[in-house]
Formats: sequence, C-alpha cells, structure tokens
Amino acid sequence: MGMTRQLKLLSALGLMLFAAFLFSRCFSDVSGKEITSVSETKSHTASCAVVPSRAAAMAATKSMGNSLTNNRLDEKDMVLIKPGAFTMGSKEFEDALPLHQVKVSAFWIDVHEVTNAQFAAFVKSTGYVTVAERPLNPKDYPGVPADKLVPGSAVFTPPTQKVSLNDPLQWWTYSPGASWKQPKGPGSSIAGRDNDPVVQVCYEDAAAYAKWAGKRLPTEAEWEYAAKGSPKNGPYYWGDELKPGGKWMANIH
Repeated sequence: MGMTRQLKLLSALGLMLFAAFLFSRCFSDVSGKEITSVSETKSHTASCAVVPSRAAAMAATKSMGNSLTNNRLDEKDMVLIKPGAFTMGSKEFEDALPLHQVKVSAFWIDVHEVTNAQFAAFVKSTGYVTVAERPLNPKDYPGVPADKLVPGSAVFTPPTQKVSLNDPLQWWTYSPGASWKQPKGPGSSIAGRDNDPVVQVCYEDAAAYAKWAGKRLPTEAEWEYAAKGSPKNGPYYWGDELKPGGKWMANIH
C-alpha cells in the first residue's frame, strides 16, 4: 500500500507497534500483599479497545485479600521490594521529565517477565482472545479502508539505513495476523520458546492475565523503582557507563 495509507493505518491502530517492548516493561506482576499509593501510569497502550483502569485492577486485587491462596501463585518466583524513596524519571528522555521524588510502599513483584508458557496456560484456562486477535470495528477507525482493518499487530523491522529514533514508523511494520502465538507475523511461531517473554499483547491483555493469576500490574513508579535496583539516578542501573571495561552488562545488543 502507499505510504500515506500505511501511515493512516498504523496511526489508526494506535501504538500496537510498541506491544512487544511495552509488555516486557509493564508486565511484572505484583501480588496483593501490599497496595501502594503512588503516581498513576503515564500511558496505556492505545491499541486496547477497552482499557481497564489501573485503579480497577488494584481494587480487584485488593478484594482477593492479602494471602497467596490462589493455586496459580508461586511466591518463590516473586521478590519483596522493600519500601523506600527514589528520584523518578530521567534526563535522557523528554517524556520522563521532570525528575521528582516518589515514595513507594513495600510490594511483591515477579522475578521474570511472564513467559509464553504461562500466558498459554492462561489462554487455555479462560479461552481469552488478545486484542491483536480480535476483529476490528470500522466505526472505531474512520477513514481507514475496511479491507485493511484486519487483526494483527506491529512487528519490529529494523531498517538497513540510519533513521530517526523519534519516528517509530521507520522501524515497526503492521503485520496482519501477528499475535502472541505468531509474534513476527504469519509463519512465525513460539514453538520451543516456552521460556521467552510473551509479546504482542497490550495493557488490556496484561490486566486480564494479572487478574487471572490473582495479582495486579505494577504502577509505573513501582516498576521503575524495582528496575533501578538502587536509589541512584544514573542512566543505567549498574552505573553511568554503558559498557564498563568494554563489557555488555545486559542482553541489549
């Protein structure tokens, strides 16, 4: 399709192109042992047709009580984050400003991202259908040709040439049929990748999984506090240098 039509389609379908990235960042689950009162999450994935509020997810968790009685919970795969204060935000990104002090109550969080196997168990148990797999209503996407409104998601397609990092349309492509089961589009598979983090899911999907698991999603402040690992507000959780001693400190290349 022409560039103009492609831009309209990607814009209309919202930020599904960030689904893979956002899921690994926002989807470490928190148990109901402690309910915190910290700042609201700044943004939710716009691809979700009906996005439940974070407050609603927290309320649902609170109603379950403070004990890990659900047989789907496994405390050994969670870690208790102690209460504390930290400087939230970053000077590196405009949308992470201003830097501000935030106090966080104690909470539990999963040690690892939710895996394909865990999400598959949720789908098998509930029959849940993710947003990327659902039919699209033309009324929700005015101006987009009906034949282009097919279920799918965006797939990371890095260009061979240098492009602006401020324009995600340069490195994400909408792929009809892409979903958590086919993360790179038709023909791809998660076979043999049970322990990989599940991708191509949005906030609504994440909230549904968390509720089924007897947990809730972390707030933005909780996730950032846990991810930083210390009150220090450096560019990386291990310090100020990307590759200390020339060594990669995380699987990011």
